[in-house]
Amino acid sequence: MTKESDAEPALKPLMTLPRSAGVEHLIESLRSHGIGCAIERQGSRLVLLVEEQAPEPLLAQLVHDWRLQEASRRGMVDVKGLSAFTTRAMKNFPWTLALMALNIVCLPAGLWLADAGEVTSMLKALSLYPLELTPQGYVLVPAVNALEAGEWWRLVSPMLLHFSWLHITFNLLWVWEVGRRIEFAHGVPWFLGVTVIASVAANGLQAWLAPLQLFGGMSGVVFAYLSYVMVWDWFRPALKIGLAKGIYIVMLAYLALGFSGLIDLLGLGSLANGAHLGGLLAGVVLASVRAMWNPASVAPGQ
Repeated sequence: MTKESDAEPALKPLMTLPRSAGVEHLIESLRSHGIGCAIERQGSRLVLLVEEQAPEPLLAQLVHDWRLQEASRRGMVDVKGLSAFTTRAMKNFPWTLALMALNIVCLPAGLWLADAGEVTSMLKALSLYPLELTPQGYVLVPAVNALEAGEWWRLVSPMLLHFSWLHITFNLLWVWEVGRRIEFAHGVPWFLGVTVIASVAANGLQAWLAPLQLFGGMSGVVFAYLSYVMVWDWFRPALKIGLAKGIYIVMLAYLALGFSGLIDLLGLGSLANGAHLGGLLAGVVLASVRAMWNPASVAPGQ
């Protein structure tokens, strides 16, 4: 372990960072507020040390402000020029963009069904329930039949089904807004883990509450992203990902309205409420696990 600056008395680890992080700006900010700090190298990572007596609220605010500046530098916000934005987005949020692109590629499966009633091979492959043609038309077959045949992807693939342009646009806007923050702050493994586990939980609970009904969409995963950020920020305010609190209120209110049946009565479409709840619960559990598991090493980019 090689130190890059003189350690000050009574320092404690605050977080680890990738070498590419603009940590010098954070160091400058901390020292300008009278907080002693130092940087240590641990293999390919950097460890930020701060004095033990540093006030927690001030640390939280300074780290949060730095992360916003770092996000801007990496292309998350305030990027001038579409070309620069696209290049930096592809570099810093490749898996978020790949997930969005995959949803767009699969859009015809649900859209053609909604527009013309056409059951495509893609729809048959992505649905949780296999569709079989009978003299009475297509019918849904219990998912257990497909799972026993080794078609385990069906536990995840319904998230790629969307039945209107409004449906996919709404969901992908939230995937971009929240998913990229998770990918940036907690790394690709956690972003993919939250996505896959939340999809399984969302699809499973929806199937349990409303069996043998065709459903799809990223909304269950979106609820997981939102609840993940909400719980993480509550447990780790010094390392918060940062979303407006009003978003969480809207999320919970929308979930409650969905289960009340009011949205269906207003003719705004039938909601997969089980998927929303399953995703939300998955996000809560995963954020709690990450916050509690080896908290000293939990940090942006890890």
